[in-house]
Amino acid sequence: MTADRWTAMLTTLLLAVPAGQPARTRWGECPFEASTTRCATVAVPVDYGQPGGTTIDLHVARTPARDPGHRLGVLVTSTGGPAAHLADAAALTERLPAEMLDRYDIVSFDQRGFGRSAPLTCGLRPDQQYTIPWPLETAAATTERARTIARQCAERGGELLSHMGTADVARDVDRIRQFLKADRISFLGISYGTYLGTAYGAMFPGRVRRMLLDSVVDGTRGWREVWREALTSGFETRLRDFGESPAEIRRLLAGPPLETPAGTIGATQLRIALYGAMYNDAAFPALSGLLTAVRERDAAAAAKLSTELQVWYDDDNTASGQMAVFCADGTFPRSPEVYAREAAADAVRHPLTGGASSAIWPCAFWPAEAPAVIRPREGAEVLLINATRDPATTLAGAQRLRHAFGDRARLVSADHGGHGVYLRSLDAARLRAAAEGRREQRLRTARDLHDFFAHEVTGIVLEAQAARLDADDGTAATLTRIEEAGQRALAAVDRAMELTRSSEPAGLDDLADVVGRFASGAPMTVRLDAAPVGVLDPAVAGTARRVVMEALTNVRRHAATAGTVLIRVRREATALIVSVSDDGDAPAAGGLVTAAPGGGASAAARPAGGTGLAALSRDVAALGGSLQAGPGDPAGWTVRAALPVPS
Repeated sequence: MTADRWTAMLTTLLLAVPAGQPARTRWGECPFEASTTRCATVAVPVDYGQPGGTTIDLHVARTPARDPGHRLGVLVTSTGGPAAHLADAAALTERLPAEMLDRYDIVSFDQRGFGRSAPLTCGLRPDQQYTIPWPLETAAATTERARTIARQCAERGGELLSHMGTADVARDVDRIRQFLKADRISFLGISYGTYLGTAYGAMFPGRVRRMLLDSVVDGTRGWREVWREALTSGFETRLRDFGESPAEIRRLLAGPPLETPAGTIGATQLRIALYGAMYNDAAFPALSGLLTAVRERDAAAAAKLSTELQVWYDDDNTASGQMAVFCADGTFPRSPEVYAREAAADAVRHPLTGGASSAIWPCAFWPAEAPAVIRPREGAEVLLINATRDPATTLAGAQRLRHAFGDRARLVSADHGGHGVYLRSLDAARLRAAAEGRREQRLRTARDLHDFFAHEVTGIVLEAQAARLDADDGTAATLTRIEEAGQRALAAVDRAMELTRSSEPAGLDDLADVVGRFASGAPMTVRLDAAPVGVLDPAVAGTARRVVMEALTNVRRHAATAGTVLIRVRREATALIVSVSDDGDAPAAGGLVTAAPGGGASAAARPAGGTGLAALSRDVAALGGSLQAGPGDPAGWTVRAALPVPS
């Protein structure tokens, strides 16, 4: 089944029930920018066993259905974490299908302990805030870290700490349902939200109309088992998509730490980057660059790329809240010896995660007792969706939960890696449509420019041919060179137009011609070191060619003193690496041009010469790649691009 077909199927599931009555509740402005979204607070007890006791305010957001006459009801959302999701009611209007926005009120909330809903903090330092217990130098040190975190949370967490579990969050969801005056709700849960949806359906089976759970947490197991599976088989299955040799990764993990401006990058930081990047293919180029930077001891590049990969983290509320939820939900052993023994065995079996799969959590020392694992019961129909190679919520876990739900559930698997399916498929469809629109617009512009350029250059060639008839030998030779240059320019622009029109895979077979034309008129030695790269996406091939041409143009303009220019092309595991280096004078002020996915370009490059490289860097970033340009080592200038390619 294609992605577009099953995306349509998922949307149809939520649109399949007759309309209910709209809620009649007063709403006010939200603490974020929104056009139709409104916000409110709902008072809930900290302890549902003491309903007359202390209360907290849950912050709730709602975007009303755009077509009230055909409204189907309320869609409550929880898109992962656990975390603060108040703004999702507005953000999802940019991602969900129009027919869902027309017929559903979209509701989101900051769950208890997060964001604006009585935020919990334990006073954790950044190095204490990693939810996954990445191992320290010794088991004793790892145990002491867990004990210290639990003590800090016990001292600062107050009454709420013992009531952060998903069962209480599910009770909060039902209070939100009552606040909305809705008899039943539909529910969209992603990642942690699937566990919340499972809990709500089990505790309030008559209050659910339809449920869609994406990237499924196996609610039949405790959190420790969920994370053990994720950090072993989940991670290792997904790592194959990245393509880097596990032996080479182990070598880097065993190497000396690298001091960078962002912080020390050792084995723990590399593991954080590795595991986090497995969530999304778009992070692969940055991860590849980080491994290269560590291998080459490039501290500046490693700092930039590790920051991009969110290795450095400082969010006390989210970290404290997540630990409180997992510890309240899960069934964790209390004996440090159990963790030490199992972590040591896992470190041998699964060296890339270093035993983190079984290392000790603060939950071993948590002040509250963990409840029983939630079991699905009879209730509404449920649709589960999961990527086949999800590093966090494995397909095996989704299959187990599907079995636990019985015949009222169906599971759709998407044959790709990464974490998250439904919203990403919608995003991908929207990006494809936007890209196709931009491509058509550029094609029209390119055709106009091609016709104008070809007309003018043809006129120059004809003038040179005519003038050569009456010229002396020296002038005739010059005119011949002008004619030949014009013919090459016409051939190049025809080739560029052909690539622009094509959607077929392309190669870089003509790169030698591009470099040869530059070398024929250059006073320096020009060398091309290009390994076979196979077929490429035409956008990647065209951008790689533009990187070479723009870099060579800069050499011609700004590095007349260069003695050597080296062009290198390599296809690595998940990236096409293109670099152009020269040994000419670097700019007096130095500087870099950099761009990566999701960011713009910054430039302090060689003086003069327009904005070609900065603009090109944005195009590279738009493809999910990265581009850097700056002074070479020990001299000169280097332009290097990493463009994503399938492994």
